[in-house]
Amino acid sequence: MSSRATPPPSDPATGSTLFHVPGGLAEFLRARVDEDAQRAGQIHDAHCGYILGSDALPVSAWCDCGEPPRASAEVKAKRLIIEDFEAYSAAPDRLTNPGTLLYWMALRHVLYHLAEVYRDHPDYAAAIEAMRATV
Repeated sequence: MSSRATPPPSDPATGSTLFHVPGGLAEFLRARVDEDAQRAGQIHDAHCGYILGSDALPVSAWCDCGEPPRASAEVKAKRLIIEDFEAYSAAPDRLTNPGTLLYWMALRHVLYHLAEVYRDHPDYAAAIEAMRATV
C-alpha cells in the first residue's frame, strides 16, 4: 500500500464511491490481522514460563497461560468482522435497503475502532484517509 491515498473507484452501476475502497481500511486491517495470526502462537503471559525461541517442548505441553488460543480467537473474530464489512459493501441492495446500509455503516465504525491499535503503522493514515474519502 502506498503512503499516498488515492481516490476509490466508483461503483459502475451507481457512480457511488461509498462502498468500494480498495486499499482502504478493510485491506489495511486484513494485512495487520494476518501479521497478528503469524505471531499468535508466540503471545504468552509473562508468568507462564514459556521462553520464546525454546523448542525443548511443544508449547501445548507446558504452557498454561491461555494466551496463544486467545490471540488466535481474536484473529478469527477480526477476520469475520472484516468479511462481514466486505460482504455488505458488495450487497446488491446496499443503496435501496436501509437495513443493509445501516449495518454497513455500523461495521465501518467498528473497523475504525479495530484499526486504532495499529495507529503507529506506516500505512494507517493512508487507510483511514481512503475510507474517509468515501463519505
